[in-house]
Amino acid sequence: MPQAECDVCGGEGCPACEVSLTLSAEGPGTVYSRDLISSDPKIQPADPNIPIVELKKGQKLVLEAIAHMGYGRDSVKWQAGVACGYKNVPVITIENCDACGHCAAECPKGIIRFEESGAKVSSEDVLKCSLCKLCEQVCDIHAINVGFDENAFVFTMESDGSYTAKDLALNAADVIKGKAEELLSILDQF
Repeated sequence: MPQAECDVCGGEGCPACEVSLTLSAEGPGTVYSRDLISSDPKIQPADPNIPIVELKKGQKLVLEAIAHMGYGRDSVKWQAGVACGYKNVPVITIENCDACGHCAAECPKGIIRFEESGAKVSSEDVLKCSLCKLCEQVCDIHAINVGFDENAFVFTMESDGSYTAKDLALNAADVIKGKAEELLSILDQF
């Protein structure tokens, strides 16, 4: 039952729908979720080994947290995907290189190497390119062109460990599909 549906307080906050957790720790050492002391002994962190903070010598941490009843699915902060992002797929073309080496020296990712014919970027290394174009800017003869594929992107995600990245992507696709089907059924009513 979410806190808003509490029969006792109607969502205002009471012992039936929330619990206080306190913590008092002094460094040096790591503070873990097991160090939280609950006002209700039946309510404890799901995992006692979650690191909260590392305290150095002389540092102290004192806090009170309020845990509200509810469902994890109702709060974005409890989602298994903790970080995601995307970038364009880099396309690097090198023609008529004079092998001066300036581009390799300027590249912050270190992906440009030299062969007899001049500078090269391997197909594996091209995805490491950050599209900063520093190599392109330092080339006096304009032998390097850094662009991106308009029809592709690199998507990365990080999980909190409760799901694999593959499962996260598949579940997200199912949610999007369900919402699209719901939208179609609403549109069909008109």
